[in-house]
Amino acid sequence: MRTIELYKAQPLDRGVDSLTVVIEESFPKFPTPSYVADSTATFENDARSLAAALQETLPGGTFHALAVELLRRQINLHVVADTKEDR
Repeated sequence: MRTIELYKAQPLDRGVDSLTVVIEESFPKFPTPSYVADSTATFENDARSLAAALQETLPGGTFHALAVELLRRQINLHVVADTKEDR
């Protein structure tokens, strides 16, 4: 199991609990006609849960940098090389 250690946010008006994220099980197969809807709902629920837990736990700067890094990685998946040499 891989472990990463990060700083948690400093407490303001209430304490900030430590967070453990466990990712062990493979994504389930949905052998039903509603596979796309079922899997989309699972992806969205997992993402909302993870985002809320990280936002409540990480320092604001780390959370912001994480959001930027995730967007950067997603954008890189959609970059198309410009092969025209006459530009």
